[in-house]
Amino acid sequence: MATSRVAEITASLTITYVAAVTAVALRIFSRRLTGVALAFDDYAAVAAGFCATVFFAMKVYALTNGLGRHIQDIHKTTPVITTQHIMRDLWADDIPYSIGVCLAKLSILWLYWRMFKHSRIRIPIQVMAALSVMWFIARLVMTAIQCIPIHALWDYSVKGVCPIDPAKSFIATCATHAIIDFIIVLLPVFEVAKLHLPPIQKFSVALMFTSGLL
Repeated sequence: MATSRVAEITASLTITYVAAVTAVALRIFSRRLTGVALAFDDYAAVAAGFCATVFFAMKVYALTNGLGRHIQDIHKTTPVITTQHIMRDLWADDIPYSIGVCLAKLSILWLYWRMFKHSRIRIPIQVMAALSVMWFIARLVMTAIQCIPIHALWDYSVKGVCPIDPAKSFIATCATHAIIDFIIVLLPVFEVAKLHLPPIQKFSVALMFTSGLL
């Protein structure tokens, strides 16, 4: 019997989803507890959490359609139909994923914007916000035109033109996504370095911001 990846996929989905939703919930709770009004970055974080919930639910549904299992081990339907379901699910869940990722980036950048009101990194913040939106638009467009008509991507009985390789577009957008995230996380470090604090305190503050790299 071929190796199943259902357990690994389930674990990775559950751990990251629970961590993300818990972080958003604690963020909103802390705002309420301290009486601080919610700002754009808070609303963006909540919206990103909602997108994560939709994405998680769609992935769980995809698991029921055979995601993570070898095609020869699926007995509830024919291999062709199962493959079609998986391709359709992978295409559909890319939409809430892309929206959620973009909102998460904008949430962090807006937080920076409020924290560093008199700083030289405000221009880089604007640049990274623009790049984040451009990344979102590019990924959405590539998702929409993978095949023309789009259902030719999963319905093999439909003759269509597929100008974009799903695997290559996935690697390209994930690579740029990681680069943008890396730069966003490092932006505050330049301001922390200017603070008149003992080295150990500077390191602690910088570590707090760069913990997002994990």
